[in-house]
Amino acid sequence: MLAKSYDKHIVRPFGNGVIITGVERKGTSLIYRVQVPSHPNGVEGFVNWVTSRRQKSIRAYCGSDDWATYSRNIGLTQVWVYRYADTDRVETISQSPEQCTR
Repeated sequence: MLAKSYDKHIVRPFGNGVIITGVERKGTSLIYRVQVPSHPNGVEGFVNWVTSRRQKSIRAYCGSDDWATYSRNIGLTQVWVYRYADTDRVETISQSPEQCTR
């Protein structure tokens, strides 16, 4: 149900040229596919950007009292798959209820 509702908004801007290109469900996981534009510092800049975003997104997922609360309560894992520009370089961020109990 969540994947279908998100699917209505696919290929929409996510900020700074980042675009969500797909959402799918696999078991209890929602997988978001995201296209990221070229970074001024190349692949290294992209990897650093994802690393910084990873820490913030996990904190937000575990500390949120709104959208993430529902996801945590139903045991939903969210996986963000970031693809760099038009390359095969991919970095992921996974947000799961288990991370919040560590």
